[in-house]
Amino acid sequence: MIWLTIILVIISAYFAVRFFMIKRSMHSMTVHFREARHNLEAEQHVHIDVPDRSVEELGTELNQYLCNYFETTSEYRTEIHQIRNEITNLSHDLRTPLTSILGYIDLLKEENPSKEQMEYMEVIKRRGENLNELINQLYEYARLQNQDYPMEIIPIDLYQLIQEHMLEYYGEFTKNGIDVTMELGEEHHPVMVMADRKCLTRILVNLTSNSMKYSGGLLKVSLEEGRETKVTYCTRRGNLSQYDIAHLFDRFYQKDINRPTTMGSGLGLTISKIFMERMGGSIKAQADEDYLYLICTFTSAQGEENNGKSDCLSIK
Repeated sequence: MIWLTIILVIISAYFAVRFFMIKRSMHSMTVHFREARHNLEAEQHVHIDVPDRSVEELGTELNQYLCNYFETTSEYRTEIHQIRNEITNLSHDLRTPLTSILGYIDLLKEENPSKEQMEYMEVIKRRGENLNELINQLYEYARLQNQDYPMEIIPIDLYQLIQEHMLEYYGEFTKNGIDVTMELGEEHHPVMVMADRKCLTRILVNLTSNSMKYSGGLLKVSLEEGRETKVTYCTRRGNLSQYDIAHLFDRFYQKDINRPTTMGSGLGLTISKIFMERMGGSIKAQADEDYLYLICTFTSAQGEENNGKSDCLSIK
């Protein structure tokens, strides 16, 4: 009877240890599988550390699934990269003849054309310039997606850059009858942010171009300085729905409010968002009943020591 009890105890201990080892192995496999799913670059596999046929079969099937998944993902990424390269090359190839066409139109204007011919040439040039802008945005977007866009993050005076930028567009604002208000705070007061100058200039161009299309005749640009520096473009909301506002930065998304014939790619705000995030900042859209606010948040070059406040529009 004692021997029977000892044997039962040994058998129970054996199965208890085996159950514990299988449970630990299942937990380990789960952790490895989760890590493999979230770290595709490492191409990790499930490790099997218990000699159990059922567990080994499960681990083998999981590893086979991961191998197929890694292979499919790699092929997909390669194909996407090739497509983006083709888009980049195509955009580059299209820009050269289009630039020549616009140049020939300028030459034709010097040949004393009639009033009707001049009007036709103005239409052709305007459409050509719009098409050129679309191609540039497509080229820029493809480069960004392929991580082929070098940046130099340095301290930049945002106050001065905004002033210079808005002055360049003064004629366009006047031509389009847009009432522009700037609230930049203390005059000639440097507001330093960490950014790439080329990318920052491009963001301002995209925001200004978008605002001129959909401003409803009003544009307010404000600057708020603090631990974080914010630039806000305020325009009339028009008939933008909450859905439109939530998707303004989506690729190729566009809703033409006032000008059904306006050409656009829907990439300007998308590119601006990518630029902002690459520079460590952010951009978002907010709206109230009457106005739309596009808010860019930058990292201040002065960090926490920059606690100055400017008298400007503040959107919480």
